[in-house]
Amino acid sequence: MKMSKQDETRFRDAAIDAFRGDGDLELMLSDIGLHPRHWPARRGLSPAEGWNQALHVLADSDVDGGQLALVRRAYQDRPRNPVFSSLITRYDSPDPVDPADPVGSSEPAAAAGGVKWDFFISYTQKDRSWAEWAAWTLEKNGYRVLIQAWDFVAGSSWTNKMQDGVVHATRMIAVLSAAYIESAYGTAEWQAMFRRDPLGAERRLIPVRVEECERPGLLDATGCDLFGVEEQIAVRRLLRCAEGAVRGRLKPDLPPPFPTTSAVPAPVGFPGGT
Repeated sequence: MKMSKQDETRFRDAAIDAFRGDGDLELMLSDIGLHPRHWPARRGLSPAEGWNQALHVLADSDVDGGQLALVRRAYQDRPRNPVFSSLITRYDSPDPVDPADPVGSSEPAAAAGGVKWDFFISYTQKDRSWAEWAAWTLEKNGYRVLIQAWDFVAGSSWTNKMQDGVVHATRMIAVLSAAYIESAYGTAEWQAMFRRDPLGAERRLIPVRVEECERPGLLDATGCDLFGVEEQIAVRRLLRCAEGAVRGRLKPDLPPPFPTTSAVPAPVGFPGGT
């Protein structure tokens, strides 16, 4: 399997950030069965050049899975990395996408053109700053995002773009506030996404509150709150929410500590005693 050029770049950049040890790449190449004579020479190569060369070699090698073998191996070590996870979802499936399609998906296409974005951000103009912050945070961590503030450019059709977001994004993040609840357009957007997944089995509608407000009716789905905390905490909450929606599970990387009792409870006395 050979990835698109865009996905090669996404994987390379994520791998450089995730694996900083000098021998990590060589170890993974050995694990997937690439003969040492084909490994990229470390001397004089930058990390980007090393990963690029490895992907180039794997594209034409007899290693089972080709480039995907390296993606699988990286995902094995970093299962919570959103880029590795999204590439596994996209390519490692019974019906992988055509690598020539840089925005394809292994998920069923909702219409001609298939899935183009991981998330569509639905919001009101009052909460634009929250929406842009969320979009920036998600894209920085490897997700593909459609947001009105950046993607509805001059000359484009607002109606068609909204339709594009509802139909061709895998999931919707509803930036939930009192203003959003009262918004006719916001309501139309989240209800359209809800109709695609009324039981929540595919985790398509994710309400993210940015102020104290109700979660009325069908918006009472599992989501997260970003307000009232420091930015670092909000980042962790948003990424954990996104990861859980994409993967369907949030098993920790490390085993939980063994439960212990800090103190022996006092014996319970007879109620009728003196």
